[in-house]
Amino acid sequence: ETGRVWISYEGNPAIRRMLPSFARIDGVARPSVIRAWKGNSGGEAMARLADGRFLLFSEGRDRADGSYDAIQFSGDPVDVATRAFRFGYRPPSGYKPTDAVQLPGGRLLILNRHIGFPDGFSAKLVTLDPDAIDEGKAVKGRVIATLASPLLVDNMEGLALTEESPDHSSLTIIR
Repeated sequence: ETGRVWISYEGNPAIRRMLPSFARIDGVARPSVIRAWKGNSGGEAMARLADGRFLLFSEGRDRADGSYDAIQFSGDPVDVATRAFRFGYRPPSGYKPTDAVQLPGGRLLILNRHIGFPDGFSAKLVTLDPDAIDEGKAVKGRVIATLASPLLVDNMEGLALTEESPDHSSLTIIR
């Protein structure tokens, strides 16, 4: 609605809010819950839900239970009044979350990528009910699609969902 864009930085964990023109940073958040994410394990996948919540998934397996660390923000992560809590995400074995988007019905669609030798790249799409997210607990979604050889699969990093009409949406997977 405002045209602002939020960007997660994976290598130096932070979230920046940009003006619609991308000409200027409108705010930066480095909440304590993401400061411990090191190297290439920072916030890789981020989604803004229709109710205003934000979800941020790390690309590193940082939790004692083997799940990937993730954060739920009650609203704009840059707003100091926003509350946040940690939860765990269990991607399919051998996969890491790279992006997420909320589907029209409310469920979350998460793109999970695998890079392996000699098989190369593959990806799994997982759906997850965001209402199943609870502070401190790990959640696991349901695999709805696997993209692997012999399909032409590359380093899949992003999702774009376009609502064509109330009854039709298009999903683009970005590499």
